[in-house]
Amino acid sequence: MEIPIELTILAPLHNEVATLEELVRRCRAVASQLTDRWEVVLVDDASSDGTTILLEKLADGSRVRGVFLAEQHGQFGAVRAGLRHSRGQAVCVLDGDLQDPPEAIARLWQHLRRAPAEVSAVFGEKAVRDDPLLFRLGETSFHSLQFLFGARGLPRGSSSFAILRAPAAAAVAGAELAGGNLASVLALLGAKAESVDYERDPRVEGGSRLGPLGHVSEALHALHHSGALARIAGWFGLLLLAIAGVLVAKGEPARLPAGVGLAATATCGGLTWHRWQLKKRLGLWRCAATSSALPKPPSADSRRL
Repeated sequence: MEIPIELTILAPLHNEVATLEELVRRCRAVASQLTDRWEVVLVDDASSDGTTILLEKLADGSRVRGVFLAEQHGQFGAVRAGLRHSRGQAVCVLDGDLQDPPEAIARLWQHLRRAPAEVSAVFGEKAVRDDPLLFRLGETSFHSLQFLFGARGLPRGSSSFAILRAPAAAAVAGAELAGGNLASVLALLGAKAESVDYERDPRVEGGSRLGPLGHVSEALHALHHSGALARIAGWFGLLLLAIAGVLVAKGEPARLPAGVGLAATATCGGLTWHRWQLKKRLGLWRCAATSSALPKPPSADSRRL
């Protein structure tokens, strides 16, 4: 009988040839300190810089396994592909550019092992932020909106560096959604999570692969998945309608705030309906608090997706 894997370390890769060997070395070192039953799953998201060739050399098919995507699916798409190939009772997802230091996996692993069963995931929350000012402002605004208007159950600051119990990992693997990030999809699934602080390292080479428009797109999808976008539109619409009511009472023109307010409330209704359709499509009318209630994944993909 096959001995179950306790820990899977999963990293999506896109043009990471400069850091790949170090990533594998550090992941192997950390995993072997935590358990004897581990694997590393690396997903090549249609790289064009030699990452594919190097990963084929580094992957031994046992401890270190490669998943190769024929077309670029983006970070979350690559994560989902990797989750479908992961066998661990716990799966830790981290970026492949070494900004998420593999050594921090130990803290997430230990926290998850101590956490009650209803906690499906533990996120790493950056303790120190040395990103450019504009990026920090955008990130702070995003996390504030998620915290104020999004679904409860996920810690503030959670995004994509996390360790998941196997049922939660299976649920994310089966969630056929475009855009967003790991935290927002877990919010849509109704999962409960906690967080631990960690210090993020500088990116070894170049800037973000996502780019400004990519970050905005990911943020909008994430706000929608968590329900925050609909609530923001709803409250904004109600505020404008209230202002319109005050203007009408004073005998002043109120066409503009009334029109925008009605449009915002209609947008709220549309977003709420679409999110409800997403949950219905995923079979998640109500997700129970325990991680074992999360849905099972589809069958595994072929090696070349």
